[in-house]
Amino acid sequence: MKTLLARILCSAAYSMWQKDPTLGRFTSETYQHESNLQFHFAAELRNWFPWLDCDFDVAKRGGNRERPDIIFHRRETHALNFLVVELKRERSRRAVPADIDQIQDRWFAGHLIYRFGASMILEDAKPMFEAQVLSNQDEGEEPVVLKHSNMGAPLPRPNFARIRRKTIFNAANRLVEAKTRNPRGDASALEQKLDDLIYALYGQTPE
Repeated sequence: MKTLLARILCSAAYSMWQKDPTLGRFTSETYQHESNLQFHFAAELRNWFPWLDCDFDVAKRGGNRERPDIIFHRRETHALNFLVVELKRERSRRAVPADIDQIQDRWFAGHLIYRFGASMILEDAKPMFEAQVLSNQDEGEEPVVLKHSNMGAPLPRPNFARIRRKTIFNAANRLVEAKTRNPRGDASALEQKLDDLIYALYGQTPE
């Protein structure tokens, strides 16, 4: 799933710049902050996970009011905290390691327990990008890294001709219901069912 998520993140970045090629090209009067890129990327990326809620720059009270840049989850519950994305607008030797540490120490821990985390670089108007994706279940493993230069053909947006929209929404709902009823129970079978549908939605397999 980490590789598929990396492909989705890079494909969404590619799609964002295809639709908005002047993004980042401002006059000398305007300086682009990361939050502007975060907004545009979240607006595009939310189309790739329509069975989840997407939120941008929200504060987490249990995390010392730190703000993950973009989250994909179901609101009003922690039962489906699926993906957290930390985004930078320029490459830095310290930026990505710091984001990965924050994902592991803050967003993978406590009661939030996001399943996946990603450090994303969107290099302003070049356009160049890089995704590093981690799984909460793969402690100690290196993240999957994918860049504009080696991503291959971008994935299309979800194709509901392959998987009915209702089918994947129902699978997500069943997972939320099961984890809400029994937060400590084993929901791995329901998570795997949802993962299988996500792969099918994009015409991919785990292999």
